[in-house]
Amino acid sequence: MLAIVLAGCGGGGDSAGTDPGALGTSAKALAAPASAAANSSRIIKLQRYQIDPTKVFIAGISSGGFAAVQMHVAHSSTFKGAAV
Repeated sequence: MLAIVLAGCGGGGDSAGTDPGALGTSAKALAAPASAAANSSRIIKLQRYQIDPTKVFIAGISSGGFAAVQMHVAHSSTFKGAAV
């Protein structure tokens, strides 16, 4: 779960908005239940981010800090540091 959140914070501009048009198919179905059938057949390609693997850090406060330390220890080859 933390890796997903971290990947989502990698930048990208347009994809961070709350516009239902910028969300995935299932999120659009939640935003507009009447058009769920129309959106179910549409495939949306996810945007790729230019992430420098030497600059990937993890951070957390309180319980999140504990989780950040655990993630950094367990996946030290992925995370270059932890801010607790």
